[in-house]
Amino acid sequence: MKPWLLIPIETIVRELQSKVLLSCVAAETGFQVMIGDALFLRQNLPWFPTGVFLDKSISPSRAKRFQHFQKLGYRVAAWCEEGLTLIDPDEYLRRKINPEALQRTDYFFAWGKNQADLVRNACPQHNGRVIETGNPRMDLLNRDLRKVFLKDAEKLKKRFGDFIQINLNFSLCNHKKGEGAYISELKKAGKIRTKFDEAFSLGWVAHKSRLFGYFKEAIPEISRAFPDRMIIVRPHPSENHDTWKKETEGLNNVHVLHEGPVAPWLMAADVVIHNGCTTGLETFMLERPVIAYQPVVSDIYDAHLPNRVSDQVYSLETLIQGIRRRLNNPALSVNERSQRSSYVRNFVSDNNGKWACDIIVDHLWNSSMKLINERKATNIIKNNLHRMSARSFTRWKKSDKTEYNLQKFPGLSVETIKEVIAGFNSVTGRFSNIECFETRKWCFVISKN
Repeated sequence: MKPWLLIPIETIVRELQSKVLLSCVAAETGFQVMIGDALFLRQNLPWFPTGVFLDKSISPSRAKRFQHFQKLGYRVAAWCEEGLTLIDPDEYLRRKINPEALQRTDYFFAWGKNQADLVRNACPQHNGRVIETGNPRMDLLNRDLRKVFLKDAEKLKKRFGDFIQINLNFSLCNHKKGEGAYISELKKAGKIRTKFDEAFSLGWVAHKSRLFGYFKEAIPEISRAFPDRMIIVRPHPSENHDTWKKETEGLNNVHVLHEGPVAPWLMAADVVIHNGCTTGLETFMLERPVIAYQPVVSDIYDAHLPNRVSDQVYSLETLIQGIRRRLNNPALSVNERSQRSSYVRNFVSDNNGKWACDIIVDHLWNSSMKLINERKATNIIKNNLHRMSARSFTRWKKSDKTEYNLQKFPGLSVETIKEVIAGFNSVTGRFSNIECFETRKWCFVISKN
């Protein structure tokens, strides 16, 4: 009987391609993979077959959740979706790394050496669980796999012609749930526990609010400076997108859009502008021109990695000049690329050319073997009783979603997943024997046929 691997997706545009890639590698290895809406998977976990659950975080709220998963008979592994573009390391450890949650995992998959060392030093008693693997999102950017995005990038070029892309990251002060929602969400998740935590978070919101104002001022100026180009404004998945639509009303060459995975947009854009956004790093790794606009600078609150691998500009005047420079001369010098690449290697594992997916699946397979051995060697009655008890308190749930949830996960079809798998097959030659079917709404099984 094939072991099960459960992979939740919270934000489709950010996670779908990378997690389908991981699912394909896992299925090729021998897993049956359950992939789909994170909220639905968590709510209905007592009804699913036991296996390995791959979570997106080991934040404080995960400790009790993982305990529940283990009582149901699951093994747990995790990574941190936000573990790449850190601001203050101490703040990251307080907000996102919980020793008890880490203890309840078999493995924690780190993006690279910087994050791995940070977590190991903070949790020395569990440092053997921290594995430096890289992340499937970075696999997608290598020169072979990125070809899967070429057709979509070409479609965007035909649709918009030459365009400048502005990627935004202002959910702290422009959250979909309204003013003050970011702090409220942190408190609800147990990520603000002291007055110091609250003061730090409020300072971060204040910093983002200042940048927010500068970006609102910059977009009309960019629109006027480059009337022959479209300007694509792409808000963060957690932002209130309507704010930017109102701000750009009347600017005929500006479109506020949040469609599909970001990689094709980065490949199609003539230049990408951001501040402290992971897409800044992704644009650099895709070898496309990228500018970090930093009219406000903070040693505490800036995300240094994506800014350091970008052309850094500090005023609206130099931003316009920087855009003109990259439109005329898109390529970095050999020295510039070498310096930035050297800096990236501290944060992103290259695995000597091996996919992070392959390394992660090897470890997940080890977890599944532990689970099988537990079933053979131990009394599983307790797990079954816990599952029966959990089922008695809940029936299958339809995953009632708020407007905010739907913005991040608006729906998913089996046809879409099959298209993604076919794309990977076309550029790698792998996965021709992988199939997918829908088992519940927005919940799918990927396995070898």
